[in-house]
Amino acid sequence: MEVATREYLKRRFEDYYRSERIPEPSHVTEREFGYIPWDDDTRMIRHRSVIQMDGFQDYFATKRPRHVYMSAARFDNPSASTMEEKGRNATTLVFDIDGDHLPGVDPDTIAYPDMLERGREEVLKLIELLESDFGFSDFDVFFSGGRGYHVHVYDDGVEALSKDARQDMIEYLSTETVVLDDLLTDDAIGDLHWTSRASSSKSKQLIKDGWGDRIRDAVLEDLERIESLNQSDAVAEFRDIDGIGEKTAKGLVDFIDTDNPKIQSGVIDAHDGFSNYVELVAHRVFLEQAAHVDEPVTTDLNRLMRLPGSLHGGTSLKVTEIPRGNLTEFNPLTDAIPDFFTGESVDVSMNSAVEIDVGGVSVDADAGDEYEFTEPVAMFLMSRGDAEYVAD
Repeated sequence: MEVATREYLKRRFEDYYRSERIPEPSHVTEREFGYIPWDDDTRMIRHRSVIQMDGFQDYFATKRPRHVYMSAARFDNPSASTMEEKGRNATTLVFDIDGDHLPGVDPDTIAYPDMLERGREEVLKLIELLESDFGFSDFDVFFSGGRGYHVHVYDDGVEALSKDARQDMIEYLSTETVVLDDLLTDDAIGDLHWTSRASSSKSKQLIKDGWGDRIRDAVLEDLERIESLNQSDAVAEFRDIDGIGEKTAKGLVDFIDTDNPKIQSGVIDAHDGFSNYVELVAHRVFLEQAAHVDEPVTTDLNRLMRLPGSLHGGTSLKVTEIPRGNLTEFNPLTDAIPDFFTGESVDVSMNSAVEIDVGGVSVDADAGDEYEFTEPVAMFLMSRGDAEYVAD
């Protein structure tokens, strides 16, 4: 990034922090704050408390940070230089989803809007699991300003969860520790086993009522589909499954009766080969419904996370709270642009070719050429390193 570009962005970030009110987080006096300056974006300045800052709003306007963070933890002495001296009391349960870290995503080839959309899909799955399987209802969702989304959970008791308990949650959400044990038993499909550090009956019941129920429902739905096929096509469905031959496939077709109370309840010991089929459905359920989050963010009890309302120095977009009902309609490339940045024109020179819709503008720019964009678009391109500021 050229000096003129850095100075322009630093000045406009300062203007933003002087003009916009950043909402103070809950328990603000117990939080540690940190920031990364524009002049040295490899250095984190941390161990700051509100008392040291001498004014929450003025502090950021004075420091003109490129990135701003606050602790997920609450401390007795948040400005102490060591964790032992800080005296941690509790830690907000935080989940971080970065689109470029998700399975099947290649950060070198995926377009930025597509990466954000993959992150949104993962957040929707995460919320479904948090609500239905854990019973959480008090949480906020934020666009991180950069690569994805954050979910902060506030339900009673979660702040006291240990690192191991948070790790168990992640493994459950991603299905890493949900295993299909000998399905040819008298047990229901829903009776799965969970190899986990958590051994309480509550944890085991969570598995049975969570992933087990999903697998049972998926099996019943798929069997209804197969029942609607002619016999030849139905046999072919089972023949495509490893471990099921022609004879077994025909037997399964004759066996299927989704009105059978035993099948409705998930009992699967009625026919050889059925376990192979159930296992296939289960893996599909895991693939489609598991949620993948950034494990270190959740398990690090002293983690610093982006301050809601602050600007992301890699995009100039705002860390934005998203109302629960607006998540599917939320467009980070328009809705996370601060109103403070107006439609004034800024001249830039492109470092690379860019084709993207941002701030309501369709950008189709070639490397080496100069363009005039509205300020939000120009700041986005300059923050990402795609363009340099051209002084008047």
